[in-house]
Amino acid sequence: MPFRTSSGTFGPALCPGLSAGTLHHVILRGMDERILGSGPFVARMLAAGDARQQTPQARGHRLRQAQALMRQRCRREQVGLEELRMGSRRRRIAAVRARLAVDLVTRLGLSLADAARQLGVSTSGTAKALARAERL
Repeated sequence: MPFRTSSGTFGPALCPGLSAGTLHHVILRGMDERILGSGPFVARMLAAGDARQQTPQARGHRLRQAQALMRQRCRREQVGLEELRMGSRRRRIAAVRARLAVDLVTRLGLSLADAARQLGVSTSGTAKALARAERL
């Protein structure tokens, strides 16, 4: 049975004897220590990755929180929610969207793709907004 990683799907032909699972199961079994290494650092990184995996209920809750935050921020900044989601490039709208992107990803833990869908822009646009915010 194939298993899924962030970079794609791998079948049993590539990893004989493995059942369905995720990349961290492969690494924990010691098959790929030559790539990531081993030790406490790798264990912490894998644990952090597990913590970010969301159940459908948790994801739905975060999306509802994101929508509430967006409505609140639009009211405060006097910007229309529809205008924000339409991908408007007006400076004021783009600035609000960039700040929201940072909050949605860092505070609420949304993925870049989920944040982008909520904001009406591409995942790449959301990633660039976060990179710009880090430089400031």
